[in-house]
Amino acid sequence: MIGDAHTDLISIQKVKSQSNSNDLKTEYEHLLAVSKKHSHGLKLVESGKTDVLSDPAYFLHHKSDTGTYGEMEAITFILKSEEQGFYYHLIAGASQTEKLMKNMSMMIHSLKTFKIGSKRNTSHHFS
Repeated sequence: MIGDAHTDLISIQKVKSQSNSNDLKTEYEHLLAVSKKHSHGLKLVESGKTDVLSDPAYFLHHKSDTGTYGEMEAITFILKSEEQGFYYHLIAGASQTEKLMKNMSMMIHSLKTFKIGSKRNTSHHFS
């Protein structure tokens, strides 16, 4: 890797239920089981219900388990959308560098402004 070319990002996605459910907890439990079964080199750090956002949500916190400097760490918030059978995945991903805590904090602070049904919802990219 040349220089300090690490990437931090925010992603907001509206996705169809992966559990074929309209229940937030059921959707979370399904995604948790899938993430444990198919880790793709990521370690589950913590997960559960959270009140960080203004709407009911669950979260999954993953990080690379290689110990390599600069690899990704991500927190995914799962929220029920206004449309039956669809959920929002709000993702904050930061490189595991000395700026991890600061960058992750800024991104989560930004995600806290997300409002379900808002026409302002867009994805952002931070470097």
